Formats: sequence, C-alpha cells, structure tokens
Amino acid sequence: MKDDHRGPELIQIASRHGLDTYAFGGDPEFIVIGSEKSIRNLGRLMDRLEDLLSSEETADAGEQAP
Repeated sequence: MKDDHRGPELIQIASRHGLDTYAFGGDPEFIVIGSEKSIRNLGRLMDRLEDLLSSEETADAGEQAP
C-alpha cells in the first residue's frame, strides 16, 4: 500500500459525523495509509452507523410513548 494524501477527506468525514478531528491528526495535511476506496468505505460505514443509531432511537422513543 502506498501513502495517500487523504487527510482532507478524513477530516470532512469526521466533521460530518461529529467526530473529534484530532483523532485523525487534526491537520488536513497529514498522510493517511490507504486507498481512495477505503476512505469512501469509511464514509459509507459512518453514514450507515448514523442511520442505524437514528432508527434505534426512533424505535426506542416509540416504545416509551404513553
């Protein structure tokens, strides 16, 4: 695997999902080991996790309604 400058994409994904960007280096110029596909997959995974959590919260709220 080669070094890819994908820092800005990770910072964007982290920011979009409310993650601490310092966990990703906090600097859009840092080097990430990985492919463009792996970065896109991370974004998709985060989107799916948010959707799952949102649907679980909605279901929990429905169960607790009087």
